Amino acid sequence: MRVFSQRIHTIFVISLFFVNIIFAQTGGQNFDLAEYSDFSDPVIPSSFISLYEGEDSYIILVEKRGQKLFLLNNVNGNISIIKSYLCSTGRKIGDKKESGDLRTPEGVYFFRSKIDSTELPPLYGAGAFVLDYPNIFDRIKHKNGYGIWLHGTNEPERIQNSNDTKGCIVVKNEDILELGKYIVLNETPIIVVNEIVYRKLEYVNKDKDEVLTFLKKWKKSWESKNIKEYIQCYSRYFKFRKMNLKAFRSYKKRVFNIYKWIKININNIQIFKSESNILISFLQEFKTDSYYDYGVKQLYLTKEDNSYKIIGELWSKVEDNTGNIK
Repeated sequence: MRVFSQRIHTIFVISLFFVNIIFAQTGGQNFDLAEYSDFSDPVIPSSFISLYEGEDSYIILVEKRGQKLFLLNNVNGNISIIKSYLCSTGRKIGDKKESGDLRTPEGVYFFRSKIDSTELPPLYGAGAFVLDYPNIFDRIKHKNGYGIWLHGTNEPERIQNSNDTKGCIVVKNEDILELGKYIVLNETPIIVVNEIVYRKLEYVNKDKDEVLTFLKKWKKSWESKNIKEYIQCYSRYFKFRKMNLKAFRSYKKRVFNIYKWIKININNIQIFKSESNILISFLQEFKTDSYYDYGVKQLYLTKEDNSYKIIGELWSKVEDNTGNIK
Protein backbone atom coordinates (compact mmCIF):
# COMPACT_ATOMS: atom_id res chain seq x y z
CA MET A 1 0.00 0.00 0.00
CA ARG A 2 1.34 3.40 -0.98
CA VAL A 3 0.13 6.35 1.06
CA PHE A 4 1.06 10.01 0.73
CA SER A 5 -0.44 13.48 1.19
CA GLN A 6 0.14 16.96 -0.17
CA ARG A 7 -1.50 20.07 1.34
CA ILE A 8 -2.61 22.91 -0.87
CA HIS A 9 -4.41 25.76 0.87
CA THR A 10 -7.97 24.58 1.55
CA ILE A 11 -8.21 22.08 -1.28
CA PHE A 12 -5.56 19.68 -2.56
CA VAL A 13 -2.89 18.90 -5.07
CA ILE A 14 -2.00 15.44 -6.24
CA SER A 15 1.75 15.29 -6.36
CA LEU A 16 4.36 13.95 -8.75
CA PHE A 17 4.08 10.55 -7.09
CA PHE A 18 0.61 10.16 -8.63
CA VAL A 19 1.73 10.60 -12.21
CA ASN A 20 4.94 11.76 -13.81
CA ILE A 21 3.35 14.33 -16.06
CA ILE A 22 -0.07 15.91 -15.53
CA PHE A 23 -1.90 18.51 -17.49
CA ALA A 24 -3.95 21.56 -16.57
CA GLN A 25 -6.79 22.39 -18.89
CA THR A 26 -7.14 26.16 -19.12
CA GLY A 27 -8.28 27.73 -22.33
CA GLY A 28 -7.35 24.67 -24.34
CA GLN A 29 -3.70 24.68 -23.24
CA ASN A 30 -1.80 21.84 -21.60
CA PHE A 31 0.84 22.39 -18.92
CA ASP A 32 3.77 20.26 -17.82
CA LEU A 33 3.74 19.72 -14.06
CA ALA A 34 7.45 20.55 -14.00
CA GLU A 35 6.39 24.18 -14.34
CA TYR A 36 4.52 23.79 -11.05
CA SER A 37 6.98 21.64 -9.14
CA ASP A 38 7.03 24.09 -6.22
CA PHE A 39 3.20 24.07 -6.14
CA SER A 40 3.17 27.87 -6.13
CA ASP A 41 0.55 27.61 -8.88
CA PRO A 42 -1.17 24.30 -8.04
CA VAL A 43 -3.34 22.15 -10.25
CA ILE A 44 -5.99 19.56 -9.38
CA PRO A 45 -8.06 16.98 -11.29
CA SER A 46 -10.62 18.76 -13.45
CA SER A 47 -13.56 16.72 -12.12
CA PHE A 48 -13.01 17.96 -8.54
CA ILE A 49 -14.22 21.36 -7.32
CA SER A 50 -14.77 20.84 -3.60
CA LEU A 51 -14.68 17.73 -1.42
CA TYR A 52 -16.11 17.01 2.00
CA GLU A 53 -13.26 16.76 4.48
CA GLY A 54 -13.48 13.88 6.91
CA GLU A 55 -11.87 10.62 7.92
CA ASP A 56 -14.79 8.76 6.35
CA SER A 57 -14.75 10.69 3.06
CA TYR A 58 -13.60 8.55 0.15
CA ILE A 59 -13.62 8.99 -3.60
CA ILE A 60 -12.92 6.42 -6.31
CA LEU A 61 -11.27 7.72 -9.48
CA VAL A 62 -10.97 5.51 -12.58
CA GLU A 63 -8.72 6.34 -15.52
CA LYS A 64 -9.67 4.23 -18.53
CA ARG A 65 -6.59 5.05 -20.59
CA GLY A 66 -4.23 3.82 -17.88
CA GLN A 67 -6.60 1.06 -16.69
CA LYS A 68 -6.09 2.26 -13.12
CA LEU A 69 -8.45 2.78 -10.19
CA PHE A 70 -7.44 5.13 -7.37
CA LEU A 71 -8.93 5.15 -3.87
CA LEU A 72 -8.66 8.70 -2.47
CA ASN A 73 -9.29 10.16 0.98
CA ASN A 74 -9.64 13.83 1.91
CA VAL A 75 -8.91 14.81 5.54
CA ASN A 76 -8.45 18.40 6.71
CA GLY A 77 -7.49 19.68 3.29
CA ASN A 78 -5.11 16.81 2.56
CA ILE A 79 -5.80 14.37 -0.23
CA SER A 80 -4.30 10.92 0.10
CA ILE A 81 -4.06 8.20 -2.48
CA ILE A 82 -4.76 5.31 -0.17
CA LYS A 83 -4.09 2.76 -2.87
CA SER A 84 -4.09 2.28 -6.64
CA TYR A 85 -5.47 -0.82 -8.35
CA LEU A 86 -5.31 -2.34 -11.79
CA CYS A 87 -8.71 -2.53 -13.44
CA SER A 88 -10.31 -3.47 -16.73
CA THR A 89 -12.95 -1.39 -18.54
CA GLY A 90 -14.95 -1.67 -21.76
CA ARG A 91 -13.58 -3.32 -24.88
CA LYS A 92 -14.42 -0.30 -27.02
CA ILE A 93 -12.72 3.07 -26.59
CA GLY A 94 -14.84 6.14 -25.83
CA ASP A 95 -17.80 7.17 -23.69
CA LYS A 96 -20.83 4.92 -23.46
CA LYS A 97 -23.76 6.04 -25.62
CA GLU A 98 -26.11 3.09 -25.86
CA SER A 99 -26.84 -0.38 -24.61
CA GLY A 100 -24.48 -3.04 -25.95
CA ASP A 101 -21.78 -0.68 -27.27
CA LEU A 102 -19.14 -2.32 -25.01
CA ARG A 103 -18.01 1.07 -23.64
CA THR A 104 -17.60 2.23 -20.05
CA PRO A 105 -19.48 5.46 -19.27
CA GLU A 106 -17.53 8.57 -18.30
CA GLY A 107 -18.79 10.96 -15.65
CA VAL A 108 -19.54 11.30 -11.95
CA TYR A 109 -21.62 8.47 -10.51
CA PHE A 110 -22.72 7.05 -7.18
CA PHE A 111 -23.17 3.49 -5.97
CA ARG A 112 -26.86 2.73 -5.52
CA SER A 113 -26.74 -0.90 -4.37
CA LYS A 114 -24.48 -3.81 -3.50
CA ILE A 115 -24.90 -7.36 -4.77
CA ASP A 116 -23.34 -10.18 -2.77
CA SER A 117 -21.39 -12.91 -4.56
CA THR A 118 -23.97 -15.49 -3.43
CA GLU A 119 -26.55 -13.74 -5.63
CA LEU A 120 -24.33 -13.62 -8.74
CA PRO A 121 -22.87 -16.00 -11.32
CA PRO A 122 -19.15 -16.81 -10.79
CA LEU A 123 -18.28 -14.39 -13.60
CA TYR A 124 -18.74 -11.48 -11.16
CA GLY A 125 -16.33 -12.82 -8.58
CA ALA A 126 -16.56 -11.65 -4.98
CA GLY A 127 -19.43 -9.20 -5.48
CA ALA A 128 -20.58 -6.05 -7.24
CA PHE A 129 -21.55 -2.42 -6.64
CA VAL A 130 -24.15 -0.94 -8.98
CA LEU A 131 -23.53 2.52 -10.49
CA ASP A 132 -26.38 4.95 -11.20
CA TYR A 133 -25.76 4.95 -14.94
CA PRO A 134 -27.53 6.46 -16.78
CA ASN A 135 -27.71 9.44 -14.43
CA ILE A 136 -29.62 12.67 -15.03
CA PHE A 137 -26.90 14.17 -17.22
CA ASP A 138 -26.72 10.97 -19.29
CA ARG A 139 -30.47 10.87 -19.87
CA ILE A 140 -30.47 14.49 -21.02
CA LYS A 141 -27.92 13.45 -23.66
CA HIS A 142 -30.17 10.50 -24.62
CA LYS A 143 -27.62 7.94 -23.48
CA ASN A 144 -29.04 4.56 -22.57
CA GLY A 145 -28.00 1.18 -21.28
CA TYR A 146 -27.98 -0.39 -17.84
CA GLY A 147 -26.08 -2.73 -15.53
CA ILE A 148 -22.82 -0.79 -15.18
CA TRP A 149 -21.12 -2.26 -12.12
CA LEU A 150 -17.83 -2.21 -10.26
CA HIS A 151 -17.25 -5.90 -9.62
CA GLY A 152 -14.76 -8.71 -9.08
CA THR A 153 -13.98 -11.61 -11.39
CA ASN A 154 -13.31 -15.33 -11.29
CA GLU A 155 -10.87 -14.79 -14.18
CA PRO A 156 -8.07 -12.55 -12.81
CA GLU A 157 -6.24 -12.69 -16.14
CA ARG A 158 -8.90 -10.30 -17.46
CA ILE A 159 -7.31 -7.55 -15.37
CA GLN A 160 -3.93 -8.12 -17.00
CA ASN A 161 -5.50 -8.14 -20.45
CA SER A 162 -7.18 -4.76 -19.79
CA ASN A 163 -10.13 -3.40 -21.78
CA ASP A 164 -11.86 -6.77 -21.44
CA THR A 165 -15.39 -5.94 -20.23
CA LYS A 166 -18.76 -5.18 -21.78
CA GLY A 167 -18.75 -1.80 -20.01
CA CYS A 168 -18.33 -2.60 -16.32
CA ILE A 169 -15.24 -1.78 -14.25
CA VAL A 170 -13.60 -5.01 -13.12
CA VAL A 171 -10.97 -5.50 -10.41
CA LYS A 172 -9.51 -8.54 -8.68
CA ASN A 173 -11.62 -10.26 -6.05
CA GLU A 174 -9.36 -9.22 -3.20
CA ASP A 175 -9.55 -5.64 -4.46
CA ILE A 176 -13.36 -5.46 -4.63
CA LEU A 177 -13.51 -6.81 -1.07
CA GLU A 178 -11.04 -4.14 0.07
CA LEU A 179 -12.79 -1.31 -1.81
CA GLY A 180 -16.12 -2.37 -0.34
CA LYS A 181 -14.91 -1.27 3.10
CA TYR A 182 -14.77 2.33 1.87
CA ILE A 183 -18.00 2.53 -0.13
CA VAL A 184 -21.12 4.11 1.37
CA LEU A 185 -24.16 3.65 -0.86
CA ASN A 186 -25.53 6.91 -2.34
CA GLU A 187 -22.64 8.90 -0.85
CA THR A 188 -19.33 7.59 -2.20
CA PRO A 189 -18.69 8.96 -5.71
CA ILE A 190 -16.94 7.07 -8.49
CA ILE A 191 -15.51 9.34 -11.15
CA VAL A 192 -14.69 7.73 -14.50
CA VAL A 193 -12.54 9.58 -17.03
CA ASN A 194 -10.67 8.58 -20.14
CA GLU A 195 -7.57 10.43 -18.95
CA ILE A 196 -6.94 12.42 -15.78
CA VAL A 197 -6.85 16.08 -16.81
CA TYR A 198 -5.91 18.88 -14.45
CA ARG A 199 -6.94 22.52 -13.94
CA LYS A 200 -5.24 25.41 -12.21
CA LEU A 201 -6.54 26.12 -8.72
CA GLU A 202 -7.64 29.65 -9.55
CA TYR A 203 -10.17 28.32 -12.08
CA VAL A 204 -11.40 25.68 -9.63
CA ASN A 205 -11.89 28.27 -6.88
CA LYS A 206 -13.86 30.47 -9.26
CA ASP A 207 -16.22 27.58 -10.00
CA LYS A 208 -16.45 26.74 -6.30
CA ASP A 209 -17.42 30.29 -5.30
CA GLU A 210 -20.06 30.48 -8.02
CA VAL A 211 -21.61 27.14 -7.09
CA LEU A 212 -21.65 27.85 -3.35
CA THR A 213 -23.29 31.24 -3.98
CA PHE A 214 -25.97 29.48 -5.99
CA LEU A 215 -26.45 26.83 -3.28
CA LYS A 216 -26.86 29.53 -0.62
CA LYS A 217 -29.50 31.31 -2.73
CA TRP A 218 -31.40 28.04 -3.29
CA LYS A 219 -31.35 27.20 0.44
CA LYS A 220 -32.42 30.71 1.51
CA SER A 221 -35.35 30.82 -0.92
CA TRP A 222 -36.54 27.40 0.30
CA GLU A 223 -36.35 28.40 3.97
CA SER A 224 -38.10 31.72 3.36
CA LYS A 225 -40.76 29.97 1.24
CA ASN A 226 -40.15 32.48 -1.53
CA ILE A 227 -41.59 30.48 -4.41
CA LYS A 228 -40.52 32.99 -7.07
CA GLU A 229 -36.84 32.98 -6.09
CA TYR A 230 -36.92 29.24 -5.42
CA ILE A 231 -38.23 28.39 -8.90
CA GLN A 232 -35.70 30.77 -10.46
CA CYS A 233 -33.05 28.26 -9.30
CA TYR A 234 -34.53 25.60 -11.61
CA SER A 235 -34.09 25.00 -15.32
CA ARG A 236 -37.01 25.44 -17.71
CA TYR A 237 -36.31 21.80 -18.65
CA PHE A 238 -36.45 20.52 -15.04
CA LYS A 239 -38.58 17.45 -14.40
CA PHE A 240 -39.56 15.88 -11.09
CA ARG A 241 -41.78 12.79 -10.69
CA LYS A 242 -43.11 13.32 -14.22
CA MET A 243 -43.88 16.97 -13.42
CA ASN A 244 -42.58 19.77 -15.63
CA LEU A 245 -41.41 23.06 -14.10
CA LYS A 246 -44.90 24.60 -14.06
CA ALA A 247 -46.42 21.62 -12.29
CA PHE A 248 -43.44 21.46 -9.91
CA ARG A 249 -43.99 25.13 -9.01
CA SER A 250 -47.61 24.46 -8.10
CA TYR A 251 -46.63 21.40 -6.08
CA LYS A 252 -43.94 23.26 -4.11
CA LYS A 253 -46.25 26.20 -3.46
CA ARG A 254 -48.77 23.83 -1.88
CA VAL A 255 -46.01 22.24 0.22
CA PHE A 256 -44.72 25.65 1.33
CA ASN A 257 -48.21 26.57 2.55
CA ILE A 258 -48.46 23.46 4.72
CA TYR A 259 -45.66 24.54 7.08
CA LYS A 260 -45.39 27.56 9.36
CA TRP A 261 -41.62 27.50 9.03
CA ILE A 262 -38.88 25.55 7.21
CA LYS A 263 -35.26 25.06 8.25
CA ILE A 264 -32.69 23.42 5.97
CA ASN A 265 -29.28 22.33 7.23
CA ILE A 266 -26.70 21.04 4.78
CA ASN A 267 -23.32 19.50 5.44
CA ASN A 268 -20.64 17.30 3.86
CA ILE A 269 -20.85 19.21 0.57
CA GLN A 270 -19.07 17.70 -2.43
CA ILE A 271 -18.95 19.50 -5.79
CA PHE A 272 -17.92 17.82 -9.04
CA LYS A 273 -17.58 19.03 -12.61
CA SER A 274 -18.88 16.83 -15.41
CA GLU A 275 -17.94 18.46 -18.70
CA SER A 276 -19.74 21.84 -18.51
CA ASN A 277 -22.21 20.63 -15.85
CA ILE A 278 -22.01 20.57 -12.06
CA LEU A 279 -23.09 17.88 -9.60
CA ILE A 280 -23.50 18.80 -5.92
CA SER A 281 -23.93 16.12 -3.27
CA PHE A 282 -24.58 16.82 0.41
CA LEU A 283 -26.33 15.65 3.57
CA GLN A 284 -29.61 17.50 3.99
CA GLU A 285 -31.61 17.90 7.17
CA PHE A 286 -35.16 19.17 6.57
CA LYS A 287 -37.08 20.52 9.58
CA THR A 288 -40.51 22.11 9.84
CA ASP A 289 -43.07 22.67 12.59
CA SER A 290 -44.66 19.30 11.73
CA TYR A 291 -42.23 17.23 9.63
CA TYR A 292 -38.60 16.05 9.64
CA ASP A 293 -36.37 14.10 7.28
CA TYR A 294 -32.69 13.53 6.72
CA GLY A 295 -30.84 12.20 3.71
CA VAL A 296 -28.45 12.63 0.82
CA LYS A 297 -29.43 15.27 -1.75
CA GLN A 298 -27.86 15.50 -5.19
CA LEU A 299 -28.41 18.53 -7.41
CA TYR A 300 -27.60 18.36 -11.12
CA LEU A 301 -26.77 21.83 -12.45
CA THR A 302 -26.47 23.19 -15.97
CA LYS A 303 -25.81 26.69 -17.30
CA GLU A 304 -28.72 28.67 -18.76
CA ASP A 305 -28.33 32.34 -19.70
CA ASN A 306 -24.90 32.26 -18.03
CA SER A 307 -26.37 31.19 -14.66
CA TYR A 308 -26.54 27.81 -12.96
CA LYS A 309 -29.94 26.13 -12.89
CA ILE A 310 -31.05 22.81 -11.38
CA ILE A 311 -32.04 20.46 -14.19
CA GLY A 312 -32.56 17.45 -11.93
CA GLU A 313 -32.38 16.42 -8.27
CA LEU A 314 -32.37 13.23 -6.23
CA TRP A 315 -32.83 12.48 -2.56
CA SER A 316 -32.28 9.29 -0.60
CA LYS A 317 -33.07 8.74 3.06
CA VAL A 318 -30.31 8.23 5.64
CA GLU A 319 -31.48 6.38 8.73
CA ASP A 320 -28.86 7.62 11.18
CA ASN A 321 -27.99 11.32 11.16
CA THR A 322 -24.34 10.97 12.14
CA GLY A 323 -23.24 13.68 9.71
CA ASN A 324 -22.76 16.24 12.49
CA ILE A 325 -25.15 18.68 10.87
CA LYS A 326 -25.08 22.11 12.41
